[in-house]
Amino acid sequence: MKIKGDILITDPCYWMRDEEFNKYCLGAEPGEIILLNPINNMQGMMADTIYGDWHCEVYKTDGPVDQSVLEDIIRYNKAPIGTLVGEFTADAGLVSISEYNETWDYDKKKAEDLVDKYTWTAALLNNFDGDITFVDIYPGNDSEPVRCIIGKGNYNFYTIQVG
Repeated sequence: MKIKGDILITDPCYWMRDEEFNKYCLGAEPGEIILLNPINNMQGMMADTIYGDWHCEVYKTDGPVDQSVLEDIIRYNKAPIGTLVGEFTADAGLVSISEYNETWDYDKKKAEDLVDKYTWTAALLNNFDGDITFVDIYPGNDSEPVRCIIGKGNYNFYTIQVG
């Protein structure tokens, strides 16, 4: 998905109103990618975490990262590459990527609290212009896949589950 602006990565339960959460999030299938544009015409998407509740870190890299790099990190327990630029959690077993200003317009108080008060719940990446995809990495030990996010654009980033 193409997205431009300041990006907020978090669980949609932290910013969505109950009626939208019930409509778009409850019953989401594990492999389903849900676009956010029905909600105030927002840029963004969300998906099931596969894992349930989780904690992730976001790394910015000099060059693009592809699925094979993430497979090496996850399968062989290698150290992440790049610079740690944020972290986020999920409590409803979902993860969303939205344009921050649109999320702020949707619910100013919740959006501000995520980045100012509850900093561990959301990662804010400024001035991104590029493509974002979800990828599922299989650890190779009959475990559930790990869902990651890869961003490629004016800068590059990826997410990795750490808890």
